[in-house]
Formats: sequence, C-alpha cells, structure tokens
Amino acid sequence: MAILNSGGDAAAPAIWEYTSPDRYALPSDTVEQKIRSGIGALWKAFETEDAAPESPVKAKEKLEELSWTEISTIAPDPGLDAAAEALDAALASRLPPKLPENTVVFVISPPYTWRREIMAEWAQRSQWRLLDGPDPQTLLSESGEWMRDRFDGRSPWVLPHLENCYLRRARSLKNIRHLLDMLCAGVAGTGLVGCDSWAWAYLMKIWNGRQPGLLSLQSFDQERLARWFGELAAGDGPRRRNFRQAIDGKYVLTPVDDVDEESGETPKASSFLKHLAACSRGIPGVALALWRRALRLGPENTDDEGNDDNGPSPPGDPATVWITEWDAVPRPKLPSEKDRDLAFTAHTLLLHGGLEAEVLAEILPLSVSRVRQTLSVLRETETAVEEDGIWRITASGYPAVRQFLQSEGYLTDHF
Repeated sequence: MAILNSGGDAAAPAIWEYTSPDRYALPSDTVEQKIRSGIGALWKAFETEDAAPESPVKAKEKLEELSWTEISTIAPDPGLDAAAEALDAALASRLPPKLPENTVVFVISPPYTWRREIMAEWAQRSQWRLLDGPDPQTLLSESGEWMRDRFDGRSPWVLPHLENCYLRRARSLKNIRHLLDMLCAGVAGTGLVGCDSWAWAYLMKIWNGRQPGLLSLQSFDQERLARWFGELAAGDGPRRRNFRQAIDGKYVLTPVDDVDEESGETPKASSFLKHLAACSRGIPGVALALWRRALRLGPENTDDEGNDDNGPSPPGDPATVWITEWDAVPRPKLPSEKDRDLAFTAHTLLLHGGLEAEVLAEILPLSVSRVRQTLSVLRETETAVEEDGIWRITASGYPAVRQFLQSEGYLTDHF
C-alpha cells in the first residue's frame, strides 16, 4: 500500500491511511483509558508524569475560550485532499483493472471521519457516478424500487452512505439484505460503498452473506494527532504558535525549532494527546471536537499578577495557545440514572447515521412526544444536535454515548 505522508517526516506513517480491518489498531492507551475511568483513584498511584505544580503556569481565570473565528484559524475543519489521495492509493490494487469487473469494495469507518466527503471527492477525481440514497419517506414506504433505479451496471459508481439506505423495520431490512446480496454477487456493477461502522456491525448481524472486501481509515494515535493538529494550525504556511499545557507549561505540540543545543533533543511533551487519542478512540473528528474545547488564549509574557516577566515579545515570536489539563476539558456527559428510552434513541441515531424525529418515532416503540423529550435531554447534555431537521450524536458527545451504550449491553461497532 502506498504511503502518502503529508507531515514532512519520511519515516513517519501517513496521517491519512486506509487499511484492512484486521490491521486496524486502536491508540495504544485505549486500554489504560478504560482502566483509568474505572479506577481513577488507583490510576494516580501509577501515573508516570511529574506531579502537577501547586501553582499553574497560567491561572484558569486568566484564560479565555476561543471565539469561533479563532477556532477556525487555529483548529479549522481539515482539507481532505490528502485523505482522498490515501483512499486512491489503498484502492489501487482492489478495483478493476487489477481485479475483475463488477467488483465492489466497502469502506467502513466510524462516525466523524468525513467518509462521505472523502468518497465524494474521490468519485469526482475518478469520474465515477456519485449515488444518492433513498429519502426517509421512500424507506418508510418499504419499497425497493430505488435500488433498481441506481444500480444499473452501466458505469462505475460510489455510494458513500449505506447507513442511510435502511430502517429497522422488517420490509426495509429485507431490502437491505437483498442489496448486500446484489453488491457482493457482482450484479450491481463496479462500485465503492461507504458505511458507518455502527450500521455495519448491525448489518453483519442480520445478513449472512459472503464478507466483501473491506477498507477502513486507520485510527489517529498520539503521533498522528500531533502532526495533524500542527498542520491544521499552520494552514498554508509555517506554524507560528506554540501549544502548551496551562497547568505546567509543558508543550502539547512540540515546537518545530526548539531543540536543546547540548542534548539535541526537543522539549518533553505532555501526555495530553495520549489521553485525547484514547478517549476519542483515534477518530479524527472526535479528537478535533475535544481539542477545540481544550484551547485557551491568555495574556502573553506576564506573570500571574499581571507583571511583565520577560519584556515585550520580539517581532515574529509565535503566540502561545494554552491547553486545559486533560481532566478539566469540558466533555458532554449523559445523566447517571438508567434510561431505556434514552439508550434506544441514541443507539438508533448511531445505527442510521442520524434521523428525523418523526422517523425515529416510526421505528421506535415510543410516541412522538416521548421521542422529542428524549432528544431534548440529548440536546441539553450536548450529546446530540439537530441540523436541517436531522438529529445526530455530536462528535464531542460520542465517547460518553458509546460508553453508556456499551455499559447497557447494546451492540457497538468494532472501532
């Protein structure tokens, strides 16, 4: 598989890399994160970092949250050219002419990986037809006509959102099983199918067909996140900001040019990104959402009493972005009490990649008013949001929702 490295280090793996599911690897600290969340007090006894100073380098009350304009400069939504190129490299040996005609490859990724946008960009570059899915009313009608209208086998196609092509209703599930049979039997032509990992886990439970060829976006570990956040902050030029932890001053993103003259080593970085990678399970959109919540700005070159400690900054010196310590990053949480309706609703939103409230009421054993009450709780806890009439779990709320559903025994994805 070709390695496309947009991070500048020829020895490092590409930031964006597609691989087979058996080579997918969660960030190495994910198991430690689980232990930490379960026995937090005991974790402190094994903490390897130096103890936090009694007085923080930058007092919390002197730091300010960023405006959306500042966030859009320091941690913007990513460009996806490198991701589309990585997908192209991964597909090079998996599609015709390397393989027979009528081959279909599935791209399975967790939520918040920009899968739809990346596949749409790839389709445009490759001049393949980009297929839209059925609208909710078509799915509620339980008609399978939409499949015959789209998969005619005349030219290669891309369907980036299989999770929006079914509902958990008997007839709809029969239709999606038929579609999977068609795709894997080679009667739908040559194509590329994208599917959310939650929908895929569910579909593999209700469909007993032959496992197709799969690709997944590799998780973003601590090193990938550091290079990616650095690229986002730099934009089209060199990065001019330092990112340091407010509690102790340690660098979160190691500065490019700060090397000790005697040892030749860069300053020791904090463990913030290790915890972020574990909490986000290496999902880039989740990591970016939590990263944005940790960013702070404060007065530069002053001590905690407001006195000038180093004199004015020389022209061209990078500004410092202060990072909230990991345990203080504001993260959405669900109510502690058990709520079956809340679990039903959140799980269904993940299985379908988002739905309208009215459609939720059609497929859940809940009234419309009860569905709206439950959605209101999800919105108040910042674990779900409504956009253009569609309700979805938020990226920053995803870790809490996933942990909640797993603890309640619900089917989860494998990523």
